[in-house]
Amino acid sequence: MLTGLHARFKEPWLVDAACVGVDTKLFFPGRGRTPAPAKKICGGCPVRVDCLEYAIRENVQGGVLGGESDRARRKMRSQRRKEGRL
Repeated sequence: MLTGLHARFKEPWLVDAACVGVDTKLFFPGRGRTPAPAKKICGGCPVRVDCLEYAIRENVQGGVLGGESDRARRKMRSQRRKEGRL
């Protein structure tokens, strides 16, 4: 049985992710909760860049993916649009 983000997104690179088996709620902490634990896990993840690119490309709303918050990813998407890369 797949758990965590792997079960939610079903991307092949996720089998190597540091978050495999970690409760998904950690990455979607909700208002008033710190994303620091999720960002710490992402910081040492071997597929962090793949995860971040997926979240930007698929416009994943909310949560911490690829070590970045939804707000940070929105800024990245906006910048890429301006540069014609999205």
